[in-house]
Amino acid sequence: MGFHMSSSRDEARIKWFFTVCGYILVMGICFIFFEDVIPYTFFELFQMKGSVSIWLYSALPIFCWPIFLNVFFVMNGNKRRPRNMPTFSSFFEKALLVSLKAGLYEELLFRWIIFFGAIGSLLFGNYLIFGFAGFGLIEWFHMNFFGPLIDFLSFGQLTSYIYHPHSWSVGAAMITANATFRDGHKYQGWFGFINSWFIGFYLFWIMFNYGLPAAILVHFLYDVICFSAAYFTVKVFE
Repeated sequence: MGFHMSSSRDEARIKWFFTVCGYILVMGICFIFFEDVIPYTFFELFQMKGSVSIWLYSALPIFCWPIFLNVFFVMNGNKRRPRNMPTFSSFFEKALLVSLKAGLYEELLFRWIIFFGAIGSLLFGNYLIFGFAGFGLIEWFHMNFFGPLIDFLSFGQLTSYIYHPHSWSVGAAMITANATFRDGHKYQGWFGFINSWFIGFYLFWIMFNYGLPAAILVHFLYDVICFSAAYFTVKVFE
């Protein structure tokens, strides 16, 4: 059993490694040989817009969300306390490290590398699936199903990106990158799976409006708040 689980993890890591390498390769090919495919310069998303206070104010809804959730769950009987409750200092130190890693790694990966790589990948895939004949199946599904669905669920806040004036592939790449981000949180169960999907789109909105550094900071703080809220709600309501 243990050997099988370890083998499965290794296979997943290898698969993930080659997936990321594939996106990096596509991104590189696009920037070198097909400059018009990606409507951004290589580091354009790193340009910061607005002040840090505006970033944080814009992120208030997702900062409050984990606090509300933890209070709700604890007040409704979910008061599971770890056998060896760590001290706050040791807990917070680990929470900071995990949050910093997630904020940097996940934002650079999903909202930059995979996002850019998916723009080129989807265009190429669409060309192969009847795009050469003037009816690209991937484009059709994006424009008639996935795009409208995400536009509705995001209350129209991502409309200009879902139906990007440069190409439909920009919006489709955002949805694809976010689906990959969501799938990376399957270990959190069905609720974490769905929650990460919505949080991912919120972080895309932050990035488009304020730059990738803003998304990194917001993601980092969101995770810190998640860990802190979980710790304090157990302590307060125990």
